[in-house]
Amino acid sequence: MRVSVNMDDPGFFSGAYAYAVYLDGKFVRDCLTADEERGLVDFLYRYNGKLLVNNGNLVPCRMYGKVKIKRVNND
Repeated sequence: MRVSVNMDDPGFFSGAYAYAVYLDGKFVRDCLTADEERGLVDFLYRYNGKLLVNNGNLVPCRMYGKVKIKRVNND
């Protein structure tokens, strides 16, 4: 499964917010794209708890490992 909040990504869909992403068993905060088959996660980089900005742009990061995408129960 692949989910993404990026409109140019093949995994994009408007309901991506309804999923939680885990990389090697740890929750990924500020996830942009996750792909279980390729084992990759793109997310926004944080430094000392704050989103990192470079030249006015948020800094993305990509990591690889065992990716799990789970639907969040919004009851």
